[in-house]
Amino acid sequence: MNCSRDDLIYVSEECPALKILVLPAYLCREHSDIIPSLIVKFKNLEILSIGSTSSDWIVKIFELICIQLPNFHGMCVTSQHIDDNMALAIVKLLPKLKRLYMNGADLSKENLLLIMRGCKELECLHVRDCIGFEEDDEEILKLSSSIRNFRCDGSTSYDDSNCYMDIYDGDDCSD
Repeated sequence: MNCSRDDLIYVSEECPALKILVLPAYLCREHSDIIPSLIVKFKNLEILSIGSTSSDWIVKIFELICIQLPNFHGMCVTSQHIDDNMALAIVKLLPKLKRLYMNGADLSKENLLLIMRGCKELECLHVRDCIGFEEDDEEILKLSSSIRNFRCDGSTSYDDSNCYMDIYDGDDCSD
């Protein structure tokens, strides 16, 4: 199902009280020029889910949310590369987040710790199946003790999905 520019504009004009908005990656890519101006029309927006897209573009969205959407408290950015700039933007622009979902993200331990320390009101933090930290990391688990609903199962510090066995059709090159 496709969503045209006109469809997005229509929703923003007809549903200004919208509280939850889900924008798949294809919409973010196809309509990145108008989405920021449409998001701020939803004055009651509380939760936003954005498909994997440019980190810089998402940071611009965070800047608008910070200034114009006082009820906002939940963000979902799954399968996204969470670079230093985005992690810092989450902490500086959205410090009062209560819910943050970053499942399947490329997220370093350092950036996860930065977010956990900076967003002190987090009640729910899901970072399952991420690459960049271990699910049993003691420092992360200790810091997560104040978060009511914390999930990091399946996370690992490296991506082993492209094993050499696949490349060499079962020949692991060991003698």
